[in-house]
Amino acid sequence: MKGLSILMKLGFLIVGLISSFTLYSQSKKDNSYTVEKGYIDLSNYNPHENDPIALNGDWEFYWETLLDPADSTYQSDLLEATYYTVPEGWSEKNDVYNIGINNYGYGSYRLNIHFGKPQFNLGLKVRSWGLANKIFINGEVLGQSGQVGTSTTSCVPESKVEAISFDAPEGTAEIIIHSSNFHNRAGGLAAEIVLGDGDVIQASRRNLEWLDLFLVGSIFIMGVYHIGLFFVRKKTFSPLLFALFCFTIALRIITNENFGTDIITMNGFLHRKIDYLTYYLAFGLFFFYSTRLFHKDVIPWVVKIALGFILIFSIGVAILPMKVYTMGLIAFQLFTFVAMLYLTFVMILATIRKRDGARIYLIGWILLFTTGINDLLHFSGLIETTSLSHIGILLFILSQALLLMFRYERSFKRSFYLGRKLNHVNKNLEKIVAKRTKDLAEKNKSITESISYAEKIQTALLPRESDIKKIFPNSFIVLKPKDVVSGDFYWFAHLEETKRGAVSIIVAADCTGHGLSGALMTMSGSTSLDQIVNLQGITSPDSIAASLNNSIRNLLHQTDLQNSNQDGIDAAICTIYHDEKIVEYAGANGPLIFVNDDEIETISPTKISLGGNSMQVDNSVFQKHSFSFEQNDVSIYLFSDGYINQVGSPKNEAFGITRLKKLILKNSKSNPRDKALEFDTTLENWIIQGKANQSDDMLIMGINLSNT
Repeated sequence: MKGLSILMKLGFLIVGLISSFTLYSQSKKDNSYTVEKGYIDLSNYNPHENDPIALNGDWEFYWETLLDPADSTYQSDLLEATYYTVPEGWSEKNDVYNIGINNYGYGSYRLNIHFGKPQFNLGLKVRSWGLANKIFINGEVLGQSGQVGTSTTSCVPESKVEAISFDAPEGTAEIIIHSSNFHNRAGGLAAEIVLGDGDVIQASRRNLEWLDLFLVGSIFIMGVYHIGLFFVRKKTFSPLLFALFCFTIALRIITNENFGTDIITMNGFLHRKIDYLTYYLAFGLFFFYSTRLFHKDVIPWVVKIALGFILIFSIGVAILPMKVYTMGLIAFQLFTFVAMLYLTFVMILATIRKRDGARIYLIGWILLFTTGINDLLHFSGLIETTSLSHIGILLFILSQALLLMFRYERSFKRSFYLGRKLNHVNKNLEKIVAKRTKDLAEKNKSITESISYAEKIQTALLPRESDIKKIFPNSFIVLKPKDVVSGDFYWFAHLEETKRGAVSIIVAADCTGHGLSGALMTMSGSTSLDQIVNLQGITSPDSIAASLNNSIRNLLHQTDLQNSNQDGIDAAICTIYHDEKIVEYAGANGPLIFVNDDEIETISPTKISLGGNSMQVDNSVFQKHSFSFEQNDVSIYLFSDGYINQVGSPKNEAFGITRLKKLILKNSKSNPRDKALEFDTTLENWIIQGKANQSDDMLIMGINLSNT
């Protein structure tokens, strides 16, 4: 993608240019001079012709003593001389003179500088990070950050960069710095003190201020822009997160030590809280924004733990004293490094998976990650550069702008394409509608013809009711498909010559589904019953059920563990032995109602379907029931659950088995035709009263055994 290549080249070019600009004051330093035992000879140094120098080395140091600048020589003669490296924070491991130095306390630094001749318009840059420093040159106070004190209550810290101008007479110039720390995690002069031409030192500080102002303006504008995006599309939460991130970074820059205290006057403790809070919150907002943008590629619990960690540290800064919350900085810097590595992994993963905008985001992220690592190493004192994360953030924000530009470009092209397509459709709308109407009509006709043909096939496969009436004159059948074809079916066979004489077998079955899917299952069930009874000669209802179960499972390949097909059949199976005047019944989720004179009884089936989730079974699984019909007026009723489960009536309730029994007893003496009509119209009225629709296929069969 050409745009990505341009972005990468442009980004690294900007990093190079701005980094050179910001590092100018430090990279253009002459490091050939070193402070030794509180003295440095600069008689051969011309600050107006040579680069600035860092006053690094061993300064005189007086722990828990604030030297009087007016009489420092006399005081130093009375005190035992000790030395401490600048730049270096206070710590016990650096206390080579064993004078009790630790992170918290106060002391004086002293340096004598020998100039060969008077020097005018010199500049001295001193940086203070949450400390209190007071700078004397030749006995005169020329710079101060915070308020130097000898206790926690009297010491007031401040973060500030001092650019001091002074003149040095011929001979020796004395620099004394009072420094105290009772609140920050580390004390002492931990940053380089730079000496050089006054105009150069001042220009270096102004350059940093102008750069910060440029960054604040750019980042703030991008924040306002993303706020606008959020209000345009409030369902998208990411722009709001990014806007808050931009505002937090802008606040952090405008209150930093370069010029923050010159623009906004605030308490040193409040300034330090803002410094830490903006770091923690800005990283938290950025982390949340990035993980939401590519939420499909992150691990949710990792994000929750990271955000919880950030929240705890932020609350700590808000409620804890400076001495406590500043101790957590190193831990949070380590967390930042690990979190940045995780985000890098997420960005790479999103790029590999070709998420929208991931490649552009990754390039911007690499630029931000590089500058962020620089800041971690710089503020940890491992490298002497300068803060570059603000530049990285600006470049990252620019990459987001480019990402938006590409997305809008794609949206514009798509809108243009759709507009042209819509224009074409509008011009040819009547032709298109006519053609599609014709196509739909032809497809509808084809489908209707196919379903009608399927109905004819299914009807042909069902036993003729006249064949059943030859054996059972007082019988009726009501079959009401929900659609044109049915998932309910009935099956009948009459065998004259068996070991037990003449035998009739009646099956009422309910297949999985209705319509075409159910109709296909009815064909499978009917064919399998033909083979089981007519070819294999099986007549016992429990054996028929077991054989039909195994036949369906084999037919639909349900024995294969990889097959997810769960279609099956519920059935009520009756075998009537005419010579013995005995009825045998076995059911697979299909009940039987038995009427003997005016007594009615429901015989429950085995709670298992044929096929579907069932296992390979034998006839012992299905319970067989037997009863005689030799003398009494006996009838049996077989039905599917569609009849009793149909919702209707003003109360919108199911018809139920109890109402079905009452309907059977009410019409027990009616002729078969009237019975069929009554069962049909009763349910139709039930549906109409409930203003409902038929919900399933329905089947009910009534067989009177008295005259057989």
